[in-house]
Amino acid sequence: MAGPIPMAADSELPEPTDSPPADPNGPGPDATEALLVGSREGSPGRSAVAVEDESWSPDDSLFPSLDVDRENEASQILASGVPAVVAVVVTRNPGPWLEATLESIGQQEYASLSTLVIDAGSVVDPTDRVAAVLPSAFVKLTNQSSFARAGNLALGAVEGAAFYLFCHEDCRLGPSVVQAMVEEAFRSNAGVVGAKLVDWDDPERILSVGATIDRFGFSRQLAEVGELDQGQHDAVRDVLFISTAAMLIRCDLFADLGGFSSDLEGSADGLDICWRARIAGARTVVMPAAAVQHRERAEIGEASARDDGHMLKAQIRVLLACYSASSLLKVLPQAVALSMLEMLYFLLRGRVKAARNIASALVWNLGHLPSTLKARSATQGLRRTPDEEIRALQLRGSTRVAGFLRRAAHVERPGIPAALLAAASTLPARSSEFDFTERPSDLEAPPDRSEGFTDGWWAIAATLFAAFVVVVGLRTFITKGTPVLREFMAFESPSNLLAQWWLGWSPTSFGSTAGAPTITGIVGLLGFLSFGHAGLLRTLLLIGPIPLGLLGAWRLLRGAAPSRTRAAVMLAYLANPLPYNSLAEGRWQALVLYAAAPFLLRRLGQAGNWAPFDKIEPPAGSLQRQIVGCGLTIFAAFSVAPQVLVLVTLLTVVLVLLFGREDTKSAHRLIKVSAGGVMVAVALHLPWIVAMFRNKVFLPTLFGTDPSRVGSLNLREVLHFDSGPYGGWLTVGLVVVVGAALVVSEAERFRWSVYGATLVVFSAATVVLAGGVSTIGLPVAEVLLVPAALGVALAAGMAAQAFSVDLPGSSFGLRQIAAVAGIAGFALALLPVPFGATSGRWSAVLGDVRTALSPVEPKSPVNERTLWIGDPQALPFRGVPLGNGLSFGVTPGVVPRLGSLFPGPADAGLDDARDAVRIASELGTSRLGRALAPLGIRYVVIAERAAPLPYGRTYFPVDPVLIERFEQQLDLAELPVVPGLRVFENLNLARNSVLVPSEEAASIATTKVTDRLDEVGLSVADPTFTAESPTRLSGSIGDGQSLVLTTQRTARWEVTVNGTVVEPQPAFKWAAQYRAPGAGELGIRLKNSPWNWLLHTLQLAFLVTLPWMRRRRVAEGRSKRSVTTLGDLTSNDTSSTVTEPPRRDPGAGALGAVDDSTAV
Repeated sequence: MAGPIPMAADSELPEPTDSPPADPNGPGPDATEALLVGSREGSPGRSAVAVEDESWSPDDSLFPSLDVDRENEASQILASGVPAVVAVVVTRNPGPWLEATLESIGQQEYASLSTLVIDAGSVVDPTDRVAAVLPSAFVKLTNQSSFARAGNLALGAVEGAAFYLFCHEDCRLGPSVVQAMVEEAFRSNAGVVGAKLVDWDDPERILSVGATIDRFGFSRQLAEVGELDQGQHDAVRDVLFISTAAMLIRCDLFADLGGFSSDLEGSADGLDICWRARIAGARTVVMPAAAVQHRERAEIGEASARDDGHMLKAQIRVLLACYSASSLLKVLPQAVALSMLEMLYFLLRGRVKAARNIASALVWNLGHLPSTLKARSATQGLRRTPDEEIRALQLRGSTRVAGFLRRAAHVERPGIPAALLAAASTLPARSSEFDFTERPSDLEAPPDRSEGFTDGWWAIAATLFAAFVVVVGLRTFITKGTPVLREFMAFESPSNLLAQWWLGWSPTSFGSTAGAPTITGIVGLLGFLSFGHAGLLRTLLLIGPIPLGLLGAWRLLRGAAPSRTRAAVMLAYLANPLPYNSLAEGRWQALVLYAAAPFLLRRLGQAGNWAPFDKIEPPAGSLQRQIVGCGLTIFAAFSVAPQVLVLVTLLTVVLVLLFGREDTKSAHRLIKVSAGGVMVAVALHLPWIVAMFRNKVFLPTLFGTDPSRVGSLNLREVLHFDSGPYGGWLTVGLVVVVGAALVVSEAERFRWSVYGATLVVFSAATVVLAGGVSTIGLPVAEVLLVPAALGVALAAGMAAQAFSVDLPGSSFGLRQIAAVAGIAGFALALLPVPFGATSGRWSAVLGDVRTALSPVEPKSPVNERTLWIGDPQALPFRGVPLGNGLSFGVTPGVVPRLGSLFPGPADAGLDDARDAVRIASELGTSRLGRALAPLGIRYVVIAERAAPLPYGRTYFPVDPVLIERFEQQLDLAELPVVPGLRVFENLNLARNSVLVPSEEAASIATTKVTDRLDEVGLSVADPTFTAESPTRLSGSIGDGQSLVLTTQRTARWEVTVNGTVVEPQPAFKWAAQYRAPGAGELGIRLKNSPWNWLLHTLQLAFLVTLPWMRRRRVAEGRSKRSVTTLGDLTSNDTSSTVTEPPRRDPGAGALGAVDDSTAV
């Protein structure tokens, strides 16, 4: 027998011949063998004698319209010339079951059967495996993306066949399956015949005997998955949905239909082809005597459809293409209305991903309407059956609404609220949100409470309460924007931010080319994507961490705990005053860490695979996927709050200490994920990380080491989370909840309660000790309290779970008292939250320095600076110590920008400014403006409040003597502004870049600005630049003039006069001057360095490869296992060394699926 013959390439295959549509219920081509195009031998040459299956006898009562001799007629047809059948097996990275599938095909009793294996992009070519089991088979290699696209290649690869038998790679056919299906095709005059699918390991359990559909295209299986096969489904019946796992279809019908719809991406192939076949006049039936064992592990096919979103897109696409115009006018509005109700339902449940899938399906179909209309035209052109006949076979109403109501009937509560609560129940099934199949058990059986899953009331109530707090509490920020306060910086234009990131230019203080934070590039890119809505973007970035943190808390135990436990985690996180104090105090970094902490703990818990995180949905995946996912989370948080590296380290170390001693393997995996995630984040921040090390500011950036900003809370304030306007005696209830969890919980719940308590103790100790040691510089208290907030939320969830698992059955004692105390403490902690939300701004200031300085800011061009002096808590950015408890800093323009969020490198210009202020404070000069003018400082702002009156509440006094000294300066004029800010304008010409006579410029090469306080000021002129961007300016210069540029001197600044590059000379020891060779056009631009370009290229290259890294490893791993662990799966011996994931149960419909939410 000849070995497998590789099929011809697509370009070599002849196109299907155009012929009039055949009768879909006719006998088909008069062919007894199929010719596989591209072979050198024609037919494979198999001609075994067909054997009748004596154990099968059709039920004649099912065919009252047929002649009584119909069975004999079918036998005579087969006897006169056996129709050729081609088994089309579609594979991709096949598992060890492929050999069993091929062997079962080779053992068929049917006489005229050929086999075509189409491999759709396996990492390892399966040809050798096919040849070893079925040498007569043909193999075609392709890179098609779906089962449908790959299966359609049979149209050009096969000639003369009467039937195609499409099979998945993981189906084992009984010896008489093909014989029975072909006979039934002739007996029932059917165009499509399906098999009875049974479990691979237990053939007595049914998986599918076909399905019917409702008017919206959602199907309901005719048999329950796992139902014991006792012959109750052995009658041949008409169905509307046959799985492509084992589907026999007439070749001429398949060609007339144009094959499978290739744009469904494998999500609804069976539904689409059967519905279109019915429209063309063909019958679609299931032959139960043809039993096929299905493993449901194939990587390609309906069982492995990509995701719920793709399934919904395909369902709507099929509905639009298959209904007639009159029927579509009736059904489409109902389908849209039902989708809107489902979206609302999922949003109330907190299942954002499910709601998003519905919305994206509608939008996707609108965008693909032209291709849908084209497919619709082709389908309607084949119509021979009116919709009324097809509707007679459909279910009445909606399968999903029916499931909703039937579940409600099993809850012993009267009225509509009962239905809502019952539908919100959380089922322990691991099913898809939007599977097409909804089985009788899903619609009729009461919710399973065996694993502690309770009514969906908790999810609905918690979601509504959290939504109220978020929407009502943040409404002022949404409608009026977010003030400029401390870390809530103003954003520049997207083009400026992207230029700063790409060039490594930081305009903070006196400018530096040492590198720009990654957040500048991210905000710049998002600014372009916001289409000019920069204010809305800034508001979302600043307040978005609060709802995102709540979402993370809800998802923390997704799939591993009932709604009650998850609601307790989210509500405890919501009740914590930390985010509201951070919002009121302008602590963006604390808010970002608050949002990231639950997602990080979830990923680390999954990496360790300790209960209950071993049941988290969706599964964590391979080690490489976990590392990439963890790294992306750290990367996002690090962009704003580099302290996330400390948070990850803390979470990991405590996990290893508490759990790793008993399970070192899991601990090692946890360390790999944690360390690998940090390395991924570092690679994505590569230019910024390198810049921080070069500038020696990595530790100050990482730890926030600024002695002037040490948290100074006492133990009572820490336990109350009282770092701002919120937090008091009621908040101590959160600590009571932690104590209750330690007393009440057992087993793994106790260990996780201890974990949460450890985080609380560590945070409290750090804040208290840092406040008592003034030499230690740490972040603000809100940042240090983030682990405590996470620990409290986790302990609350464990306590809620322990109330229903550990307490029932125990005698009254300390544990019951602790439970009551915990519930009372939890309620007390939640009590202030809705009242605080009613203000709409969480006590944040309504106005800011931007509002107060608005009369000044328009007069300040790009090349002017502002000197800020005040208490560290009063400055709208992070300053550097000045002395006597004060800090100072210099900002470009007037309002602090995004780059001021992080500490900059050592700056000689700041040293000169500090020296000038100290000399003035000691009354060493009355012309401070003369020293500040060369530095480009036009305004001096002394801040005594974080926000000026009437907005700012807290007063941060500045030494009156210092203010008096500024008032005594002859070249500084005070400008009237609001109380809380003292603004002085420099009467000298103060610009970042000025024109100076060359003979005077020579005298400033080696002198400091403070050395010229007693001398006459320089004869300077304003170059009146035209600024294309902060790093590209143009103007004019006269003969005998020099340009003095008061930024850090670097060769990357290129100054040209009439196109000729001018070399830099020193000025004030740290700045630069450029002597013009003559009058002409002056140009200034900042060049990028090869080193900076290389770092950014590596950064972007790594970012682009991340998706490939996640997918590639999975494909390779599966393929290698398929080759190296091949076992003899042809027998009924189901013992195998191959470890497989649990089978996905596609039974639950959208209204009864497991309680899922969205991912970040």
